[in-house]
Amino acid sequence: MTNVVLIGFMAVGKTTLGRALAQSLGRVFVDLDELIEKEAGHSIAWIFENEGEDSFRAHETRILEKVLADSNQVISTGGGTPIRAGAMDKMLNSGTVFWLRATPETVSQRVGDGESRPLLAGLGPVDRQKAIGLLLAERETHYGKAHVQIDTDDRDPRWLVNAMLQHLPRE
Repeated sequence: MTNVVLIGFMAVGKTTLGRALAQSLGRVFVDLDELIEKEAGHSIAWIFENEGEDSFRAHETRILEKVLADSNQVISTGGGTPIRAGAMDKMLNSGTVFWLRATPETVSQRVGDGESRPLLAGLGPVDRQKAIGLLLAERETHYGKAHVQIDTDDRDPRWLVNAMLQHLPRE
């Protein structure tokens, strides 16, 4: 068995759907952001604020490589994970990669005030919406390399998990 990797922008449901998919498949669920926080001993917001995005991305790259060395997992990545040099190729080679998509409007609704999201913290509603659109546009080329794209807007989590299961090889 190979890994299942969930990529996509923040607030598209990677963690929620990843847990449910792992349970359906009887696999281990791995949340990259949780592992980064555990290894660093700090929240992602703290790392961004005190060490900077480059430090966070270095943690992310190191942990991704460790995680991808194992198999039979459902892995939820951070929204920026695929933009790191070589990261997308490594994920694609480790198993099936799903791009979970949502419109900027949906993401904006899901993140609320955005204060828990380092790349959106401190932005008002208009600037937050603009930032989401710009970041999504920057990342779409990387996300678009995924094996499968699934829109999460207005979809029930059970429906989404079933949609993913249909794209996985039968074991």
